[in-house]
Amino acid sequence: MTGYEIFEGKLALPDPGDNHVLAAAITTSASVIVTDNLADFPSAALDPHAIQAISADDFIADTIELDPSEAILALRRMRERFKNPALDVAALIHKSEAQGLLQVATFMDEYQSFL
Repeated sequence: MTGYEIFEGKLALPDPGDNHVLAAAITTSASVIVTDNLADFPSAALDPHAIQAISADDFIADTIELDPSEAILALRRMRERFKNPALDVAALIHKSEAQGLLQVATFMDEYQSFL
């Protein structure tokens, strides 16, 4: 990724170590930054660039909502790739909850017979 260097010293996120993330988002015309570190990407810093920060859970839940049937297939394929040890649906739901993916876990719980 190049081209973001023009923003060096011009962005002011709470954690200066995150400025490159915002610079890359601006450079690529991204509309969203997916992060679970929402406090370091305040809307006051993102709004002027028409960018919003959303959690991984919100992003994945929004993606699932676009095509739930395809999401079910993708989640099943992902679960089936776990071989050693195998991962049953309950364990996948638990892992999602442990990672803070509560909306995703709720979706999987509702459709677990298809996963």
